[in-house]
Amino acid sequence: MRKTGFFLLIIFFPFIIFSPIWAEEAAQPLEVVEPATVETPPQGFQGKIQEKVADWKEKVQTRKTERRAKLTEKAQTRVNQIGQRLVARLERRISRLKKISDRIGEKAVIWQERGREIAETEALLEEADSLLNSAQQDLEAVKSQLDQLLESEEPQVDFQALRQEIREIRKKIVDSRQALAAAVNCLAAQSGGSNEN
Repeated sequence: MRKTGFFLLIIFFPFIIFSPIWAEEAAQPLEVVEPATVETPPQGFQGKIQEKVADWKEKVQTRKTERRAKLTEKAQTRVNQIGQRLVARLERRISRLKKISDRIGEKAVIWQERGREIAETEALLEEADSLLNSAQQDLEAVKSQLDQLLESEEPQVDFQALRQEIREIRKKIVDSRQALAAAVNCLAAQSGGSNEN
Protein backbone atom coordinates (compact mmCIF):
# COMPACT_ATOMS: atom_id res chain seq x y z
CA MET A 1 0.00 0.00 0.00
CA ARG A 2 2.86 2.36 0.87
CA LYS A 3 4.46 1.76 -2.52
CA THR A 4 1.26 2.63 -4.32
CA GLY A 5 0.81 5.81 -2.34
CA PHE A 6 4.40 6.82 -2.95
CA PHE A 7 4.02 6.10 -6.65
CA LEU A 8 0.86 8.23 -6.89
CA LEU A 9 2.59 11.06 -5.02
CA ILE A 10 5.43 11.04 -7.55
CA ILE A 11 3.00 11.13 -10.46
CA PHE A 12 0.79 13.93 -9.13
CA PHE A 13 3.57 16.05 -7.56
CA PRO A 14 4.41 17.94 -10.79
CA PHE A 15 0.73 18.73 -11.30
CA ILE A 16 0.43 20.15 -7.81
CA ILE A 17 3.53 22.31 -8.18
CA PHE A 18 2.96 23.60 -11.69
CA SER A 19 -0.83 23.99 -11.74
CA PRO A 20 -0.78 27.66 -10.56
CA ILE A 21 1.74 28.50 -13.27
CA TRP A 22 -0.29 26.80 -15.97
CA ALA A 23 -3.46 28.51 -14.81
CA GLU A 24 -1.71 31.92 -14.96
CA GLU A 25 -0.45 31.22 -18.50
CA ALA A 26 -3.89 30.12 -19.64
CA ALA A 27 -5.44 33.35 -18.33
CA GLN A 28 -3.07 35.60 -20.32
CA PRO A 29 -4.01 36.44 -23.93
CA LEU A 30 -1.90 34.86 -26.61
CA GLU A 31 0.69 37.01 -28.29
CA VAL A 32 0.68 37.18 -32.03
CA VAL A 33 4.10 36.28 -33.28
CA GLU A 34 4.95 37.58 -36.70
CA PRO A 35 6.67 35.07 -38.93
CA ALA A 36 10.33 35.67 -39.36
CA THR A 37 11.52 36.37 -42.81
CA VAL A 38 13.42 33.47 -44.25
CA GLU A 39 16.45 34.41 -46.16
CA THR A 40 16.53 32.70 -49.54
CA PRO A 41 19.79 31.07 -50.44
CA PRO A 42 21.61 32.34 -53.45
CA GLN A 43 20.21 31.17 -56.80
CA GLY A 44 23.27 29.08 -57.64
CA PHE A 45 23.08 27.12 -54.41
CA GLN A 46 19.32 26.60 -54.73
CA GLY A 47 19.74 25.44 -58.32
CA LYS A 48 22.29 22.80 -57.28
CA ILE A 49 19.96 21.51 -54.59
CA GLN A 50 17.06 21.31 -57.04
CA GLU A 51 19.23 19.39 -59.50
CA LYS A 52 20.26 16.93 -56.79
CA VAL A 53 16.64 16.46 -55.76
CA ALA A 54 15.60 15.89 -59.39
CA ASP A 55 18.41 13.33 -59.86
CA TRP A 56 17.43 11.57 -56.67
CA LYS A 57 13.75 11.43 -57.72
CA GLU A 58 14.75 10.01 -61.09
CA LYS A 59 16.86 7.29 -59.44
CA VAL A 60 14.02 6.40 -57.10
CA GLN A 61 11.59 6.20 -60.04
CA THR A 62 13.91 3.88 -62.01
CA ARG A 63 14.31 1.64 -58.95
CA LYS A 64 10.55 1.49 -58.56
CA THR A 65 10.02 0.54 -62.19
CA GLU A 66 12.74 -2.12 -61.98
CA ARG A 67 11.20 -3.54 -58.81
CA ARG A 68 7.72 -3.56 -60.38
CA ALA A 69 9.08 -5.33 -63.45
CA LYS A 70 10.68 -8.01 -61.28
CA LEU A 71 7.53 -8.42 -59.22
CA THR A 72 5.38 -8.58 -62.35
CA GLU A 73 7.65 -11.23 -63.83
CA LYS A 74 7.56 -13.27 -60.61
CA ALA A 75 3.79 -12.91 -60.42
CA GLN A 76 3.40 -14.04 -64.01
CA THR A 77 5.52 -17.13 -63.46
CA ARG A 78 3.61 -17.90 -60.27
CA VAL A 79 0.22 -17.50 -62.00
CA ASN A 80 1.46 -19.69 -64.83
CA GLN A 81 2.61 -22.41 -62.41
CA ILE A 82 -0.66 -22.37 -60.50
CA GLY A 83 -2.65 -22.45 -63.74
CA GLN A 84 -0.65 -25.36 -65.13
CA ARG A 85 -1.12 -27.34 -61.90
CA LEU A 86 -4.86 -26.65 -61.94
CA VAL A 87 -5.19 -27.70 -65.57
CA ALA A 88 -3.14 -30.86 -64.94
CA ARG A 89 -5.34 -31.74 -61.95
CA LEU A 90 -8.51 -31.29 -63.98
CA GLU A 91 -7.08 -33.36 -66.83
CA ARG A 92 -6.28 -36.19 -64.41
CA ARG A 93 -9.81 -36.10 -63.01
CA ILE A 94 -11.30 -36.23 -66.51
CA SER A 95 -9.07 -39.12 -67.58
CA ARG A 96 -9.90 -41.11 -64.42
CA LEU A 97 -13.62 -40.59 -64.98
CA LYS A 98 -13.27 -41.66 -68.62
CA LYS A 99 -11.56 -44.88 -67.51
CA ILE A 100 -14.33 -45.50 -65.01
CA SER A 101 -16.91 -44.83 -67.72
CA ASP A 102 -15.21 -47.35 -70.02
CA ARG A 103 -15.18 -50.01 -67.29
CA ILE A 104 -18.85 -49.39 -66.51
CA GLY A 105 -19.59 -49.67 -70.24
CA GLU A 106 -17.80 -53.02 -70.37
CA LYS A 107 -19.81 -54.27 -67.41
CA ALA A 108 -23.00 -53.04 -69.07
CA VAL A 109 -22.20 -55.06 -72.20
CA ILE A 110 -21.68 -58.15 -70.04
CA TRP A 111 -25.05 -57.59 -68.37
CA GLN A 112 -26.70 -57.08 -71.75
CA GLU A 113 -25.29 -60.41 -72.99
CA ARG A 114 -26.85 -62.05 -69.94
CA GLY A 115 -30.22 -60.66 -70.96
CA ARG A 116 -30.58 -57.80 -68.52
CA GLU A 117 -32.06 -54.40 -69.42
CA ILE A 118 -29.38 -51.68 -69.50
CA ALA A 119 -31.08 -48.85 -71.41
CA GLU A 120 -31.05 -46.54 -68.40
CA THR A 121 -27.39 -47.34 -67.72
CA GLU A 122 -26.47 -46.61 -71.33
CA ALA A 123 -28.31 -43.28 -71.20
CA LEU A 124 -26.44 -42.32 -68.04
CA LEU A 125 -23.12 -43.38 -69.59
CA GLU A 126 -23.82 -41.30 -72.70
CA GLU A 127 -24.66 -38.30 -70.52
CA ALA A 128 -21.44 -38.74 -68.50
CA ASP A 129 -19.35 -39.15 -71.66
CA SER A 130 -20.84 -36.05 -73.27
CA LEU A 131 -20.17 -34.03 -70.10
CA LEU A 132 -16.59 -35.30 -69.93
CA ASN A 133 -15.98 -34.52 -73.61
CA SER A 134 -17.41 -31.05 -73.16
CA ALA A 135 -15.24 -30.50 -70.07
CA GLN A 136 -12.17 -31.68 -72.02
CA GLN A 137 -12.88 -29.20 -74.84
CA ASP A 138 -13.45 -26.38 -72.36
CA LEU A 139 -10.21 -27.28 -70.62
CA GLU A 140 -8.31 -26.95 -73.89
CA ALA A 141 -9.81 -23.47 -74.30
CA VAL A 142 -8.77 -22.61 -70.73
CA LYS A 143 -5.19 -23.64 -71.53
CA SER A 144 -5.02 -21.16 -74.40
CA GLN A 145 -6.70 -18.45 -72.32
CA LEU A 146 -4.18 -19.02 -69.54
CA ASP A 147 -1.34 -18.26 -71.94
CA GLN A 148 -3.15 -15.14 -73.17
CA LEU A 149 -3.86 -14.04 -69.60
CA LEU A 150 -0.20 -13.30 -68.93
CA GLU A 151 0.09 -10.93 -71.92
CA SER A 152 -3.31 -9.32 -71.40
CA GLU A 153 -3.88 -5.59 -70.96
CA GLU A 154 -6.44 -6.20 -68.20
CA PRO A 155 -5.43 -9.48 -66.51
CA GLN A 156 -7.89 -9.12 -63.63
CA VAL A 157 -10.92 -8.95 -65.92
CA ASP A 158 -9.65 -11.87 -68.00
CA PHE A 159 -8.90 -13.81 -64.82
CA GLN A 160 -12.51 -13.48 -63.67
CA ALA A 161 -13.74 -14.90 -66.98
CA LEU A 162 -11.18 -17.71 -66.75
CA ARG A 163 -12.23 -18.47 -63.18
CA GLN A 164 -15.88 -18.71 -64.27
CA GLU A 165 -14.98 -21.18 -67.03
CA ILE A 166 -13.01 -23.31 -64.57
CA ARG A 167 -16.05 -23.38 -62.28
CA GLU A 168 -18.18 -24.59 -65.18
CA ILE A 169 -15.63 -27.31 -66.00
CA ARG A 170 -15.65 -28.47 -62.37
CA LYS A 171 -19.46 -28.54 -62.40
CA LYS A 172 -19.42 -30.69 -65.54
CA ILE A 173 -16.94 -33.07 -63.91
CA VAL A 174 -19.09 -33.34 -60.79
CA ASP A 175 -22.23 -33.91 -62.88
CA SER A 176 -20.49 -36.60 -64.92
CA ARG A 177 -19.33 -38.34 -61.74
CA GLN A 178 -22.90 -38.29 -60.44
CA ALA A 179 -24.13 -39.75 -63.72
CA LEU A 180 -21.52 -42.52 -63.49
CA ALA A 181 -22.56 -43.25 -59.90
CA ALA A 182 -26.19 -43.48 -61.03
CA ALA A 183 -25.14 -45.86 -63.84
CA VAL A 184 -23.36 -48.09 -61.31
CA ASN A 185 -26.47 -48.03 -59.13
CA CYS A 186 -28.59 -49.09 -62.11
CA LEU A 187 -26.27 -52.02 -62.80
CA ALA A 188 -26.29 -52.95 -59.11
CA ALA A 189 -30.08 -52.85 -59.07
CA GLN A 190 -30.11 -55.23 -62.07
CA SER A 191 -27.94 -57.69 -60.20
CA GLY A 192 -30.14 -57.51 -57.13
CA GLY A 193 -27.69 -55.58 -54.98
CA SER A 194 -27.27 -51.89 -54.33
CA ASN A 195 -24.31 -49.54 -54.40
CA GLU A 196 -24.76 -46.25 -52.61
CA ASN A 197 -21.41 -44.71 -53.69
